[in-house]
Amino acid sequence: MSRAARPCRVLVVDDNESAAALVQEVLELAGFEVESVSRGEDAIRVVRGPTPPRVVISDISLPGVDGFDVAREVKARCPETAVLALTGRVLGADLRRLEQSSFDAHIAKPFDIDALVEVVREHCGRAERCPPGQSI
Repeated sequence: MSRAARPCRVLVVDDNESAAALVQEVLELAGFEVESVSRGEDAIRVVRGPTPPRVVISDISLPGVDGFDVAREVKARCPETAVLALTGRVLGADLRRLEQSSFDAHIAKPFDIDALVEVVREHCGRAERCPPGQSI
């Protein structure tokens, strides 16, 4: 299969398994190749692995390694990978922190399905795939 024909690989990071499953299902139905994990540590392992994603969608409120840490680690390893925040915290200080972070964009919860697919499609079109297994 040629690179152009391959679906864009997306990683979803959310400790709320129902939310992660919904995002995964929506994106798979839209034609993306999707993997989900529930912990920031697992997201970093996936990004460092043999088939890194072109887009990472992460909740910011994760136990242990939070979404901000995930975004920093992903960008340190592969600056071209798009990292999107999926969060219900988009007001005041939280919004300022998001704007100053390593995230490329944020998606507010609850999200509009069509808007989610469109923003992921847009970032898949711009993001480059990182070489596999490269350490930070």
